[in-house]
Amino acid sequence: MPHLRPRRLVALGVAVALLPLAPLLATSTPAAAAADTRDRMAGPRTVLTGTDLDRPSLVPRVDRAGADPSARASLRTASFVVTYTGFTPQQQAAFQQAVDTWASLIVTSQPIRIDARLERLGPGILGSAGPTVLIENNSSAGGRSPATFYPVALLNAIEGRDNAPGEADISAAFTSDSGTFYFGTDGNAPAGTYDFTTVVLHEIGHGLGFIGNIEAYTRGGALVGGWDVGSPAAERRPFVFDRKTQRLAPGGQQSLFSLGQDTPALGQAVTTGRSGWSGRQATTANGGVSPELFTPEEFSLGTSYSHLDETLFRSGTPNSLMTPFINEREVIRDPGEIVLGTLRDMGWRTLAAGTLRISGPFVSAARSTVTLTGRAQPGQAVQIFFRKRGTTAYIARRNLVAGTDGAFRTTYLANDDYRYFARVAGRDSTMELTQTRPVVEGAAIRFPRRGSTFTITGRANPGSFVDVSFRRASDPPGSYPTVRRVRTGSSGVWTKPVVMTTDYRFFARGENGQKSIGTVLLDMQ
Repeated sequence: MPHLRPRRLVALGVAVALLPLAPLLATSTPAAAAADTRDRMAGPRTVLTGTDLDRPSLVPRVDRAGADPSARASLRTASFVVTYTGFTPQQQAAFQQAVDTWASLIVTSQPIRIDARLERLGPGILGSAGPTVLIENNSSAGGRSPATFYPVALLNAIEGRDNAPGEADISAAFTSDSGTFYFGTDGNAPAGTYDFTTVVLHEIGHGLGFIGNIEAYTRGGALVGGWDVGSPAAERRPFVFDRKTQRLAPGGQQSLFSLGQDTPALGQAVTTGRSGWSGRQATTANGGVSPELFTPEEFSLGTSYSHLDETLFRSGTPNSLMTPFINEREVIRDPGEIVLGTLRDMGWRTLAAGTLRISGPFVSAARSTVTLTGRAQPGQAVQIFFRKRGTTAYIARRNLVAGTDGAFRTTYLANDDYRYFARVAGRDSTMELTQTRPVVEGAAIRFPRRGSTFTITGRANPGSFVDVSFRRASDPPGSYPTVRRVRTGSSGVWTKPVVMTTDYRFFARGENGQKSIGTVLLDMQ
């Protein structure tokens, strides 16, 4: 079941009833309710597909409140109203568990209404959801992007008013096929079933705005890409999601929106090319690297582009919720900081926005000055801990105080390979950053047998490419004529198997041109 192609709706006159603002949301109240003549669009749908693979995994809920009871009591910062069609009480309880998670993460004064149904879906499809309506924003106030369609729940949160009274904000459908789901809330799904709460958590994420309006299609016999396909050219508008995506190319990054309408460059970017998220918050949460989107060679409506890359964000890892496929007995109870970062980049306020974080370049030139930035609570004392590669102990090297806006920064000289993190009031930042060079791990001299397969492993910038250059004993001294390109995963690890036919030396070179320290010798027995 592909996602529904967006269609324009007639602009409606809306009488707005303002609700009291939530304590955590600062916004202004319109002087008077007026007819809203902005363009509206029926929302598309994404789909989540089951793999039929029985691979149990668990991503637990992150305790963002810590041990502070007052913080824990204030976690619920949004309210949801769900209209169920075809659900039993047990199924509703499993659905509500996912709702409660989102209600404790996002901040809005406006109730978020979900229309939830159990119905027959396409083969293998577990859920399908999206914003019920998107509304064109025509103002740049509050950092918004003008001439852009916003999911109604997000626009309601930004403006502090209900822009679609009487309508659901999110529409979601889930397969009614018997035996597909496990509806318990303990995460102990039996073999052959999918965890229903996980699927709901995923689909609500799409309804909140993790959904794009760019697709690839054939025009004049050529593959091209465009947004708001099917609407007159003069009326086409991107989603706010589309404004934050970019093409990832060796020559640099380029906004997908800047590639133009009905162009081969845009079609390539969302199929055979690499596309990622350009927003600062999600990029910071991914260690300074643009989180990649799922862009397989054949564009699939409802799956391609509106999900994170399935390979880089594998099942069981903290940011795997918004990938397009789910395994049997895969349990996820937290969206992950990258997903929350994408929502913040689009305009949502989330509870995690004020939690401790640190950012800096993963790879920098040796002996260059590196700037680290971070965010904590205003006025808090911050310690930055460093350790050199090859050592196990972290040593506090910087003592800082967060400013009135919660920001802190420091600089240091990259004269060695470092890992570092920030600590505030006994809490450590979730990011651990590595400096200076890619690395080949393992002993410098190995003795594999001739004809055996030896696996080289190392670390570099997550999501980047590493060139592993080889020199055989018969090659001229100093030359490394054989190059094999590998790609790192979300953890920064890369591997390369080598069939041992001779003695080798090799080194790794990262995308920034820096190579690993020294060469590694494989001397066969």
